[in-house]
Amino acid sequence: MAENTQQNAGSQQPAQIHTDEEKTQEMANKVGSFLKGGAQRTGTGVRLVWHDPLMFVKLLDRMIDWARRVIPQELFNVISRFLAKVGYISLLAAAPVGLVFGITSGIKNERFSIALAGFGFVLLMLIVQYTANKLLVAGETLTLASPTVMESDAFLRCVALISKISAIVVVISMTVMAIKMSDWQTFWTGVGICLVLIALSFIALHPALASTSVIERTSSVGEEAIGIISFFVKASMRLVPIVFGAVALAALVLLIIATFQQFRDRASMEEGMAIGRMMLNTALLPLVAYVGFAFFCLQVELLRAILSIKGIAKKYGE
Repeated sequence: MAENTQQNAGSQQPAQIHTDEEKTQEMANKVGSFLKGGAQRTGTGVRLVWHDPLMFVKLLDRMIDWARRVIPQELFNVISRFLAKVGYISLLAAAPVGLVFGITSGIKNERFSIALAGFGFVLLMLIVQYTANKLLVAGETLTLASPTVMESDAFLRCVALISKISAIVVVISMTVMAIKMSDWQTFWTGVGICLVLIALSFIALHPALASTSVIERTSSVGEEAIGIISFFVKASMRLVPIVFGAVALAALVLLIIATFQQFRDRASMEEGMAIGRMMLNTALLPLVAYVGFAFFCLQVELLRAILSIKGIAKKYGE
């Protein structure tokens, strides 16, 4: 009986060794096939890159062309006018809210001048709403009335791509930062910056929004520099209504919250004044942008005159 058991164990041991060798060989074959396939795929990729090293550039170009076709230019105008209207409504609504805050703060601090400042805030909001409306319309008209030309749209394509990527990076990084710091202000700041970058990318896709046209011609370096700088300045002018409406709405919400907190003794007079200054600065943004753009146009005309004089002098000098 014992001899039979030993014989069975002896016969099973070579079989077990044979099975392990087969598994090892099978695993080695799989690893070899995987490495061979990886090497083949790597070689294929290297050959593709060598054959067409600009394939990713072409892919991004197709994506930009697709975005130009799918996203209509008029959409920007619709959004811009909508947010401008939101800004007008926010300024108008801020007047009674600021008055209530001023009267409440004046009573609690026993200072009649604070309540009187609330009435002044109402008058101020009506005035700045008037200036904001007139200068937003005038700013758009002035922007479209000062056309510029660029020799190639390569720069505009780069601006569109970089703006989109930057928008994604900013909103993700600031969202993570806001979660770590438990600070909603950081999150909304990131959202605001993201929206501005997306709007800039939109304008770069449709440069006609900034009265910029692309014409292939032989131009001087100075003319091309003027075209690039002019694009950014005029794009900033087209962004003014968007920033104006979004910030004015945010300031109105903060003012309403501060007014309700004032009834619960949770808001200080300084907090309300800071929000009021924020609203005022937002309302004055169209005025500042318009004046700055007018002076920029003057400098551009002077630069063009200088380039023209140099061109004439060079022509006759020859």
